[in-house]
Amino acid sequence: MRVTKRVVAAVATAALGATLLALPTSPVGATSTVTDIRLQGVDREATSVDISANAGNGQPNKFVLVNSRSYPDAVTASALAGSVQGSIITLPGDGSLSAAAKARLANATDVWIVGGTDAVPATVEAAVQANSVSVVTSFTRIAGTDRFDTMKKVAAAVGAPGTLASKKTVFLANAYNFADAVTASPAAYAGPHQMLLTGALSLNAVTKATITSLGATQVVILGGTAAISAAVAAEVDAMTGVSVIRVAGDDRYETAKAFAELLIQSTGTGGFGWSAANVGIANIAASGDGADALAASALLGKAKAPLLGLNNGSAPAATTAFLTANKAVTSLLTVFGGLTAVPNAVLSACETAAGLLGNPTATIVVSEKAAAATVVFSENVSVASVAAGDFQLLGLNGVAFANIAGVSVPDAANGVGKTVAIQFTDGTLNVVGVKLQLIPGTIVTADNRAVIGASATITDDATAPTSTMSAVIGTAGGDNDKFSVSFSEPVTGVLNAADFKINTVAVAAATFAYTGGLSTSDLYTGATATITAPTAIG
Repeated sequence: MRVTKRVVAAVATAALGATLLALPTSPVGATSTVTDIRLQGVDREATSVDISANAGNGQPNKFVLVNSRSYPDAVTASALAGSVQGSIITLPGDGSLSAAAKARLANATDVWIVGGTDAVPATVEAAVQANSVSVVTSFTRIAGTDRFDTMKKVAAAVGAPGTLASKKTVFLANAYNFADAVTASPAAYAGPHQMLLTGALSLNAVTKATITSLGATQVVILGGTAAISAAVAAEVDAMTGVSVIRVAGDDRYETAKAFAELLIQSTGTGGFGWSAANVGIANIAASGDGADALAASALLGKAKAPLLGLNNGSAPAATTAFLTANKAVTSLLTVFGGLTAVPNAVLSACETAAGLLGNPTATIVVSEKAAAATVVFSENVSVASVAAGDFQLLGLNGVAFANIAGVSVPDAANGVGKTVAIQFTDGTLNVVGVKLQLIPGTIVTADNRAVIGASATITDDATAPTSTMSAVIGTAGGDNDKFSVSFSEPVTGVLNAADFKINTVAVAAATFAYTGGLSTSDLYTGATATITAPTAIG
């Protein structure tokens, strides 16, 4: 098990059992609304062991063993595991027990095996018995002549179906396409609701007989008409005393979303009454084969948490839409599988959809020879976290200058602001190649999310500054009888009378004052002043 990301104090972990109560405390400043726990192993079988160890089931000594590549057995085993409050461990085809599996099964007292010896070899029983630190009191193998016969025998072992809207309810899924059954398996565990299988175009005879023998009065069909045809649904609906609900979307991801919505729908309106506080996510793409999700039913079923699907290296729109719609509730994402099955980028997309607030970014604006710089953040930051030490001005050799005179937040209001102004003691140091950088993690938002580091390297300013002149005509003195010149940015160079003309007449040096404006006794309405030597000013 690996717990990752930013943890909130109010995460609802109790539903996952005592094994998860030791989640790490929140890092300083963490206030995100979502955390995640990743359950994984070196392969699909080891992942199932990690899931079992964290399932928090009421009977930690009871296990259901299935072949890790036999989907029909694995999905029908969910209700069986729920009926005995055990967990599912998947095994390789040769039935070998890894060190992790041996450690998990060491205290087993009751073991069920779903599938014949071709799926789970007879050697498994002896291996589990020999590994046990106590005597295994019971081994039960449930196997039939094919997937439908095994399904029938598992369903019988489960007993009476659980109820939905006061009706004894079973699930019906395509026998040759695992995805819809896998995403419904947590509910199959919790009911327990037997997972029955059929072909897409006709209702399997064994399945039909099983619906009757179980006394089911409601069948939840999983998937659209491509998975289970309208003809099959009609045949089920025509059975005496049986009603049908179809849960479907345009694809397996939409169907998973639709089923998750039914799970969190209130019992008063026909739903299961579950919560979206904890949401499971697993790869269920056909090419990814969904192996990690096969053992998820016990953990999510106990937690009453829905399971959503991922499409290999992407988060489908249906999955992120459900997370976004329920982000006010979701505080935990339970991830099944390692980084190959669920890359961090995909997990991050799910976290963002579920309401995890990202880290703000910053844009730095600094120019040649500038006496000041500006930093604009993507959202408001805490004024109290802003200090001169948050910034560095690095010279061409990488050595930091000690010429940051101070910083301020000119747009500060209520302790936050979006812009920081930086003043330098010596702007002449800011030449091409000098870098101004924000040290990452130093400036934070009001809820303590750290601003991502940023930098700006000064480049050659190819755009020449512009000048604006204004004149005030009137009584001599003060700002009257002067031309005033302003530039679009700080300039260098010496201004003198020879740089200007008024109506083509050179300005006399005696009448030129650089600090107070361009002054002359020859001013009159309509006079035009020009800069005659612009190249001297830059």
